[in-house]
Amino acid sequence: MSSIFYAAYGININTVEMKRKFNAFLIGKGFLEGFDLEFRGVPSIKASPGKRVPVAIWQLSTKSEIKLDYDEFKNIGDFKKEYHEIKVETLTGEANRRNLNCNQVTASVYILNEFKPLAMLSLSDYNILFQAYQKQHEFNVAILVRAAQEANKQYEKRKYEQMTEIMKYGFNEEESEIVYNALITKWIISGMPENYPSNS
Repeated sequence: MSSIFYAAYGININTVEMKRKFNAFLIGKGFLEGFDLEFRGVPSIKASPGKRVPVAIWQLSTKSEIKLDYDEFKNIGDFKKEYHEIKVETLTGEANRRNLNCNQVTASVYILNEFKPLAMLSLSDYNILFQAYQKQHEFNVAILVRAAQEANKQYEKRKYEQMTEIMKYGFNEEESEIVYNALITKWIISGMPENYPSNS
């Protein structure tokens, strides 16, 4: 087994899918210090002194790492790949049996480039994260709730600003809501335009 370590904070904390898709070996769980979890349509993290993000720590083969790079869109620019020191909180029994006794590892972390605005996850993705937090790793679900609240707050702010802009063209509030939803549907189908408002 290669000693390539990967720290997952998003959907890839799901143990069943990681083992199925990447034949990954869970060595334990820990924390990435100095970062906070956020949602930009997908889970991501941002530098935030004093905060920390819970992670599942995986060991991968070189072949699996290449597949993971592809799955995380590293090669088309959505994510950047960094290496960080991860504090190990708990090792799995199998890790101990393999003599992987450590309190810190250097692991790859995929971070979304910040060209996407804060936006809530799909319900299915949020449920996967919530179940993995609660049942697989016993992480603090308040971290997920806080990220969801912030994403929703930014979404409502953008919606208000855009509907206000639409109303300048003579639409009333109800008509503006219809136009806004039609634009959102069009953007989802065709892809977000380059000038889609960001969280700046």
